[in-house]
Amino acid sequence: NSMFNGASNFNQNISIWKLKDDTVILTDMFNDSNISNTEYGFTVPTPLYTEFNQSIGLNGYKNVTIERFTDYVDDGTVLSPNVTDVTITNLINTDIAGTYTITFTGTDGSVTVTAIRNVTIVDTTPPEITNNLASSIDHGMTALGSVSSSETPVTWSVNNNDIQISPSGIVSFKTPIDYDTTQLVSFEITATDESNNTSSVLTHLTTIIDTRAPTITVNGSISITIELGTSYTDSGAVSNGGEEVTVSGTVNTNKVGTYTLTYSAMSYSGNIGSATRTIYVVDTSTPIITSNLSSTIINGVTELGSVTSNKTVTWSVNRTDISITPTGIVTLDNFSDYALKQRYTFTITATDIYGNISSIGHTVNVLDINGPVITSNLLSTIKSGYSELGSVSADVPVTWSVVNSDTVQINQNGAVSLMTSANHTIDEYYTYTISATTNENITTTISKTTTVAPYYTPTTKEELQTAINKW
Repeated sequence: NSMFNGASNFNQNISIWKLKDDTVILTDMFNDSNISNTEYGFTVPTPLYTEFNQSIGLNGYKNVTIERFTDYVDDGTVLSPNVTDVTITNLINTDIAGTYTITFTGTDGSVTVTAIRNVTIVDTTPPEITNNLASSIDHGMTALGSVSSSETPVTWSVNNNDIQISPSGIVSFKTPIDYDTTQLVSFEITATDESNNTSSVLTHLTTIIDTRAPTITVNGSISITIELGTSYTDSGAVSNGGEEVTVSGTVNTNKVGTYTLTYSAMSYSGNIGSATRTIYVVDTSTPIITSNLSSTIINGVTELGSVTSNKTVTWSVNRTDISITPTGIVTLDNFSDYALKQRYTFTITATDIYGNISSIGHTVNVLDINGPVITSNLLSTIKSGYSELGSVSADVPVTWSVVNSDTVQINQNGAVSLMTSANHTIDEYYTYTISATTNENITTTISKTTTVAPYYTPTTKEELQTAINKW
């Protein structure tokens, strides 16, 4: 130490020193000199830790400290000319904090020589937190998201007793959050690594959103079946929070179908709740059949009369020698003949579009009488705006009448007409029966269906004149 006492400046570049005592290490001398700037007022340059007069000398410092995860490159050695076969043992792992030894081993003649450098890996870097937390969550939920660290493992902590964080960084409420009591939550998260380095505080705010919609309770059944043509009065619905309930949808009880009524209410937070009721309008009523069938007929006729229904139906008859038209006119397939058959018994069935069925049975007796023969000049089609249906005639004097119709009339000359002009928007067809009765009270009937055609524009002068005359 005495060599520096009283020195005012030290600026020498020392390249090699020859020391008398081979056991003295140059760097040790500097380290033990207790020279400091404050005591002596000058700067002593830090020498490299190179051991001189050694078989293997270390370049740089014998004791090295570096930060975890950084690369380490050794400064190497200075070898005596006699040293050969140098090997290096280096087990440093910069990913794990600790003290490691690098050993340099060589041969100096017949002697094995070594040098050792100590490398200390330290961890002074705090973890960095990545925020994957939700800025808002819904009422009744628990999950808040997650956080992650720049290194693992770490110990997580959170400063809110209502919140928990798992070892893997999953953050959640301990119990489902209630909007009525909490609308905004603030909390802080820190991470501490195995070297007890603690991250900076992550402060987070989460807003609680009220997603609760009103619960709608439908008064009565949510599924109702009513008969076609009956009235329906809805019983409504109520909401659990007293909000106003509105209903949308309609029910047409005059048309078979499925109808849905939707009840809705809005909460003060703008959330909408709804419920529905389904109404099935069905037709289970059977058709009502009205019979205009004759109970007796005479020889030489086919007309048996007609049937009608209060609904649109498909007609059928259970005999192969009797026919029925779509409009309900019933006829024998062959002329009646008392000598061949004196009685016809049959069943007529009406089936509506929903599969409802009605039937009537009927018997017609054949009389051994020949009645008047009717010749028909009746129209099969009448145009809207017209009323004449044509005419009929008989081979003997008769009294004419119309059976089962309140829209068709006949005069005693046999002229048949509608009581009011035809209108295809009201009636698609007219079905009626003409009766001819002799002075001996023997009656023959014929039935007819006349279809109504739409209004038309005259295309010829004759049609125009006919239309003008009618007007």
